[in-house]
Amino acid sequence: MQPDDSPEVPPEGRPELPSGPARPARRRRPWLRALIVLEVLVIVAAVTTTVLIVRHRSDGGQPASSPSGGPAAPVKITIALHDAHSTVPGMPNFAIDSEYPVVSGLADAGLQGRVNMLVRQPMDTTAAAMTKEVSGYGSGAGDGFLAAKAVAYQAGRLVSVRYLFESQFPGAGDRNLSVATVTVRIDTAELVQMTAMFAGTPDDAKVAKVAAAVAQQPDVASCVGGDPSAVNDLISGLFHHPDKTAVFPNWTDKGMQFTFEGGALGPFSCGVPAAVVPYAQLDGLLAPSVAALAGTATGS
Repeated sequence: MQPDDSPEVPPEGRPELPSGPARPARRRRPWLRALIVLEVLVIVAAVTTTVLIVRHRSDGGQPASSPSGGPAAPVKITIALHDAHSTVPGMPNFAIDSEYPVVSGLADAGLQGRVNMLVRQPMDTTAAAMTKEVSGYGSGAGDGFLAAKAVAYQAGRLVSVRYLFESQFPGAGDRNLSVATVTVRIDTAELVQMTAMFAGTPDDAKVAKVAAAVAQQPDVASCVGGDPSAVNDLISGLFHHPDKTAVFPNWTDKGMQFTFEGGALGPFSCGVPAAVVPYAQLDGLLAPSVAALAGTATGS
């Protein structure tokens, strides 16, 4: 598979039409007046066409929100996973295998390019950090690797991506597991920060119910035996302090997915357990504006 290299086209601004000084009225012949009227109609038609093109490009060719003010209308896009292989300079035995999503189908090529840059950002950032970390080891340090697997979801006007990273430092015996998520608005090419996803002051009773639902799902239950107390602190920490968390959310078409950092719930043999909770069970816990973008009115 080849990465998307379509050129970016910057959005155009609406031109201002210059206005000149007023001129004294002059008598014109009837045929000249008719010609002037025709020219004015042509100019008005041209300006109207220009305005339509500008509006079309500024929003990616899709309406910004539903007329009723409820959940945003869906945008039809395609998400494909691409992969790439590289090595750290001077260290041919340290491989970096990347997997990342590429979004296509947006009418505005510039907007689409910015969306793709943002959804790939965790992959690029992690690969750059790993390259810097191991570049001093030297070519004789032994084998090592960084491998990334991506899963991408569309929820309304959001693209939400989960990256699972597995790595091993040169000559080390242990492998490391980590998680990163990113959510991007496809109508504006803006990141949706985790601190903006949730309601201001969460209801602890509702949070406890979410934790109980998470604890019963197979991936999590296999690590904690279905005991909600083992996950309650972590889920509560996400809603209260989303900037300091070991739980990573993704917006999907079926609900919010919660993925736990490797080792957060138990031994690393549990991997990175995940659970999806329907949006109806998150009522009152999500920020209404983001919930509307995801295609659900939940979050009031």
